[in-house]
Amino acid sequence: MRLKGPEGTSTFQTPKGRKAVFLATGTGIASVKSIVSTLVENNDLEGRELFIYWGVRTSQELVVGEIFEEWAAAHPQIHYTGVVSREDTWPGAKGHVQTFAAADNGDMTDMDAYLCGSNSMIKAAVNYLTARCGLREDHIFMDNFGF
Repeated sequence: MRLKGPEGTSTFQTPKGRKAVFLATGTGIASVKSIVSTLVENNDLEGRELFIYWGVRTSQELVVGEIFEEWAAAHPQIHYTGVVSREDTWPGAKGHVQTFAAADNGDMTDMDAYLCGSNSMIKAAVNYLTARCGLREDHIFMDNFGF
């Protein structure tokens, strides 16, 4: 049996005073949950602002969404948006995570971005946010599924 360890770069590196945006699709939310959970448990949210966007196909896939909603309700530094792409009856955000991140944050030149999920989301988000919002490539940290 051969095992291979994690290879991503999504360890939390954002200094206090700089905003962080998290974009995840599907099971990519696991690394985001780990980072945010650690910040909450260590009472390390002071001087931070976190924007979390989790993209799934249907609302039934938002299985841990309640945890993020609870954190957002309890901590004004945390902003959470569940984004559904393939469910017409979903009353919330519909489309792609990068579209909502751009709309909510505008100029992202002094933000850090953590991306975890499908190759197509990562490529689309990097292209969209660097071109549209000025997100700097040296402020992008990612765990992708084969990028």
